[in-house]
Amino acid sequence: MIDFFSKNKIFLAFIAILLFILASILHSFKVNEYIHYNKAFQEKVEKLKYCDEKLNVTILQGTILLDRGYSEIDDTMDRINNVYSSFETLNLTETKKFYLNEYLEIVKQKEQLGKDAVKAAINMQNVISQLPNMQFHLRENINFQDESEKQFLFQSSSILIRLLKTNDFKNSDIKYEIESLIQNLNNISLKNQQLNSFKNSYIELYNVYLNNQQVYIQSLNKVFELESKHSIELIDKEFLASSKNILGNLNSISILLVAIFTLTIISILFLLSKVKTDNKRLNSITKTLEFNSKYDSLTGLMNRTSFNEVIKSNPKDAVFILINIDNFKDLNDFYGFDVGDVILYKVANRLKLFVIEFFPQDTTIFRLGGDDFGILVNTRSKTFAFNSLILNFLNKISETNFNIKGFKIRITASASITKKEPYLQTADASMKVLKQKKNDKYIVYSDELKIFENSNKNFEYTHKVIQALEQNGIKPYFQPIVCAKTNKIIKYEALVRLIEPDGTVLTPNLFLDISKQIREYKYITQTMFLKSFNIFLERDEELSLNIGYEDMIDIDTETFIENQFIIFPELGPRITFEILETDSIEDYDKVYSFITKFKAYGCKFAIDDFGSGYSNFEQVLKMKADFLKIDGSLIKDVVKDPDAKIVVETIVDFAKKTGLKTIAEFVSDAEIAKILDEIGVDYKQGFYYGKPEPLSKTKDGLHE
Repeated sequence: MIDFFSKNKIFLAFIAILLFILASILHSFKVNEYIHYNKAFQEKVEKLKYCDEKLNVTILQGTILLDRGYSEIDDTMDRINNVYSSFETLNLTETKKFYLNEYLEIVKQKEQLGKDAVKAAINMQNVISQLPNMQFHLRENINFQDESEKQFLFQSSSILIRLLKTNDFKNSDIKYEIESLIQNLNNISLKNQQLNSFKNSYIELYNVYLNNQQVYIQSLNKVFELESKHSIELIDKEFLASSKNILGNLNSISILLVAIFTLTIISILFLLSKVKTDNKRLNSITKTLEFNSKYDSLTGLMNRTSFNEVIKSNPKDAVFILINIDNFKDLNDFYGFDVGDVILYKVANRLKLFVIEFFPQDTTIFRLGGDDFGILVNTRSKTFAFNSLILNFLNKISETNFNIKGFKIRITASASITKKEPYLQTADASMKVLKQKKNDKYIVYSDELKIFENSNKNFEYTHKVIQALEQNGIKPYFQPIVCAKTNKIIKYEALVRLIEPDGTVLTPNLFLDISKQIREYKYITQTMFLKSFNIFLERDEELSLNIGYEDMIDIDTETFIENQFIIFPELGPRITFEILETDSIEDYDKVYSFITKFKAYGCKFAIDDFGSGYSNFEQVLKMKADFLKIDGSLIKDVVKDPDAKIVVETIVDFAKKTGLKTIAEFVSDAEIAKILDEIGVDYKQGFYYGKPEPLSKTKDGLHE
C-alpha cells in the first residue's frame, strides 16, 4: 500500500506540474502579447507626443533659423509621418484610426502656418539687413544745413535703432511704435526730390516689415491655438479602455493558475533533490565572479583592483614598471578590436615568460586597463638592473612579427620605471613626459623631471586666466606696421596680454595653451576683438587681428564677429585677420567659408608666419589671402644668412606675381629694414618701429 501511495503521489505531482506548465505557458503568452502590444502602442503615442511638441518648438526655432527653418519643419513632419505610418503595424480600432487621421490633418495645418511664419520672419530680416546700408547712403547725401533733412536723418535713425534692438518679432507693441515713427517721418517735408524718393522707398520698406510682422504674429497664434495634442489624448484614452478588457482576461487566467498552484506543492518533493546541485552551481558562479573581480578576463593577469589591494600591503622599497603599447588605438582602428585583443593577449604572455626568466620571484604582473601593463617588484632581497632588463624586453617586442589573421603586425612599447609612491601616478606622469620626447623607449622617474611642479604651474595659470576674464585683465597691446614706401604707420597689430592684479604683464605663450585646455580660449578671443574694435572706432588706421583655426570653426566666435560688423559696418574694410598656424588646419572648406563670409564685409586676410615649417602655396591661392606675413625666423637672419635672404626674395617674388602684399615681422634694426626695402617688401613690423604696448604709448606718424 505504501509503494502504491508513493507511486500515485509521484504521478499526481507529475500531472499537477504538467497542468501548471501548460497554464503558465498560456498565461505567459497572453501577458507577453499584452506587454508587447502595450509597450509598442505607448512608445508610438509617446513619440507622437514628442513630435507634436517638437513641431511647435521647431516652428519657433524656424523663425530664428530663417532659410534653414523650412528644412527643420520638413524634417519634423517626416518624423511625424513615420510615426503615423508605424501605427499601421498595430491592430487599431476604427475609433483610434479616426483620431489618428484627425491629428494628422491638424499638424498639416500647423506645418503650413509654421512655414508662413518663417517666410514672414525672413522678409522682416531682409528688411532689417537692407536698412543699415540705406542709412549709410542717406548719411552721405544729407545736407546738414537743412533742418528738415537733419530731422529726416534723425527720425529714420530712430526707426532703424528701434528695429535693431528688437529681439522679439511677436511684440505687437513695436508695430504701433514704428507706425507712429513712420508717420512722423512721412510728415517731414523735404525740398530735395532725391531725398523725397528715398523717403518713399524707406516708408515702403518699413510697411513691408509691418505687414510681414502681422502675418508672423497671426501664424504663430494659430499654431498654438490648434489642439493637436487633444487628438493624441483621445487615442490614449481609447487604448486604456481596450486594455481593461485584456487585463480582465489575464486576471481570469491568474485565478486559474492559483488553483493549479495548490497542486504543484506536491512537486516540492522533487525540487528538494535539486537544492544540492544548485548549491554547487552557485559556488561555481561565486568563484567565477571572485576571479573576474581580481583578474583580467582576457590575459589572466591581475587587474587594477588587485593592484590597489597589493599596493596597500606592499613594502615601500618596491619598484614599479609601467609598460604601454605605443599607438594601440591606431592598431584597434585599423585592424579591429579582435586583432587588438589578440595583441594584448600575446604581449601579456611574453611579459609573463620574460618576468619568470629574469625577474625575482616576488614580482607581480598586472593589466591595469586598455593597453597598460604593470610590473611590481619587491627589491628587499636583491638589486636588479631594471633599466637594461626593460630595454631588452622592449627591443624583443619591437623585433617580433605578430601573425594574426594573416597579418604580420609589428608593435613598439614604452616603459616608465619608478620607485616613488604613489607608484601608478608617478609612473603615469613620467610616461607622459616620455611620449612627448618620442625618441626614447623608457624613462626613469626622478624629482628632476618636475612633473608635479608642472601640474601645479598648470593650476596656477588656470586660475590666472579665469581671474583675468572675470576682472577685465585681458588687454590688447598694439604694435605698429609701417609702409615700406612712406615709412609711415598705416596699421597696428593687436596682441593679447594678461595683466595680473599687481600689474605684471604676461605674454600669450604663458597662458593661451592653458586657456584652450580649460575651454576659455574663445572668450579671450572675443574679449580681444571687442576691446580692439572699440578703440579703433575712434581712429583712422587699419587694424590686424590674429585668428586661429579654432576661432574660425567656433560658431559662437563667428557669430560674435559678424554681429560687430553688422552694428559697425564701417569697421570691415579696415580689418585684417592674420590666420595663425595654417599647418594645424584640418578642414580647409570651413576656413574658405569663413574667409568668403567676412570678405563680404570688406575684411582682408593675411597668412601669418609664412615660410616656416609647411608653407602650402596652393592653399594660399585658394584662401584668396591679401597679405603674406613672412616668418620672423627668416627676417632676423636675412642679414647674415644668404639662404634666409633667398627664401624671403622667393616669397616676395611669389607674392608680387600673384597680387599679394608682403609684411615682414621681427624687423629689429636699420640694417634689416634696408635689406627688406631692397628686396621689395611692402610693409614692415618689429621692435625697430615699436614694441607691443597700449595704444596710448605707441608712436604715431613717421618713424625717424
